[in-house]
Amino acid sequence: MANTLVFNNGDHADTRPVVVVRSPQHRLDYVVFLQRTSTCFHLPGVDHAPDSALGLERPGKWIFAYQRTVRADEFEDHRFECKGELDADFLPRLLGEWEAQ
Repeated sequence: MANTLVFNNGDHADTRPVVVVRSPQHRLDYVVFLQRTSTCFHLPGVDHAPDSALGLERPGKWIFAYQRTVRADEFEDHRFECKGELDADFLPRLLGEWEAQ
C-alpha cells in the first residue's frame, strides 16, 4: 500500500494498492510500480480478483497508465507498507502484459 501523497496527482484515496513491476538495481535507482483501481475498468491494464489476504476486498485492475516511479531510498520509508505478494500464477501474467506495453 502506498500513501497517495507520493503520486502528486490528486488521488482521492489516502492509500492505494501498488505492485512493483521493476525493482531497483541500486539504492539511487528507481522503483517502478503500478497502481490498482476498483473503479476505472475502462482503462488498459490487467483485471485482478479480490484478494482478502492482501486487504483487497473488491475486484480491481492494475492500470498501465497509472505507472509511477519513486527513488528506491524513498520507497523504503513510511509512505509504503508491504501487505504481501501477488499470487505466483498471476504475477508473471501481469509483468508480461506490462512489458508488452
